[in-house]
Amino acid sequence: TIANGQEKTCTVTNDDISPTLRVIKDLVPDTDSGLFNLRIDGATAGTGANVGDGGTTGFVPVNAGNHVVSETAGTATSLSDYVTVIGGDCAANGTVSLALAQNKTCTITNTKKGKAEVVKTVSGLPPAGGQTFTFELRQGASPLSDGTVLETKNTDASGNISFTTQLIPGDTYQICEWVFPGWNTNLVGDGALFVPNSLIPPALPNPNVNNLTVCADFTVQ
Repeated sequence: TIANGQEKTCTVTNDDISPTLRVIKDLVPDTDSGLFNLRIDGATAGTGANVGDGGTTGFVPVNAGNHVVSETAGTATSLSDYVTVIGGDCAANGTVSLALAQNKTCTITNTKKGKAEVVKTVSGLPPAGGQTFTFELRQGASPLSDGTVLETKNTDASGNISFTTQLIPGDTYQICEWVFPGWNTNLVGDGALFVPNSLIPPALPNPNVNNLTVCADFTVQ
């Protein structure tokens, strides 16, 4: 409002208060070659296309409010090969809320799943031609439980086995060998050898046990 003879000045100030959101890719191990598309609200954002370890969307301007961070597999990569954890400023499901002028960073960590291999020797040498041995990959086996058989394979011509089951890093599994009468094994794992479900408390023999199967624990890295 201006009266006669008055002079007034108005100032219009424009502040850049749009929030920004950044997504960073972390791979375990760092040398893994996986590639990923980093997404904000269902679309690949900023510089987040086909990035590897340390890749980022950069700080992307977004509206104030709720957003969702996610990813898709990039070139020659399958998400099923990894254990995926979202963290930083994001909740575990990728959701994040930003107010005006806020800057937040979320991290998507992909840890490569492991696999088990067996190298079999007979008295320190590769098995003789035509000689095979049977191994099982189990989880949850113990002296009191059979656990679950994940995979059963025989050794190849060189005495080796490569199991195909993908294993969760940090989880404990069992490698089990069928040891027939007249043979012995020094199967090595993280713990002592045991026969699954061999004992019923208080340590009575279990007549239903297959005593050919000898197991040892190991933990995947």
